[in-house]
Amino acid sequence: MPNQASLARLKAEVARTNITQVAAKMGVPRCTVSLVVRDKYPANPKNILEKFEDAFGRLLCPHLNIELKRSECLEYSSKQRPSNPIGLSHWRACRNCEHGKQGDMK
Repeated sequence: MPNQASLARLKAEVARTNITQVAAKMGVPRCTVSLVVRDKYPANPKNILEKFEDAFGRLLCPHLNIELKRSECLEYSSKQRPSNPIGLSHWRACRNCEHGKQGDMK
C-alpha cells in the first residue's frame, strides 16, 4: 500500500506544475509518474514515492537549522545512540522532533 501522504503531495505537485517537470526533477520517466498519479502503476509505488520525496520533500531540521531531504532526516533519526557529545545532542533532538513523529518518517 502506498504512502497516502506522499501520493497526495505527488498529485498536488503534478497539478501545480505538470507531469513532465515533476518526472524530470525525480529522474524517472514521465509515463511512470502518470501511472502512479492515476493509481494505475502495476507495482508498489514505494520507490517512486521515495524518489518524489527526495526530489521535492524538504524539511527544516530544527537542530541543524538547515533544510534536509526526507531521506536524510530519516537517516539521522534512525541512527543508533552515539557516544560522542555532538552526535548525542543531535540524536536527542531527533527523538523529540516533530518530523520524526510523522507516520511517513519512522
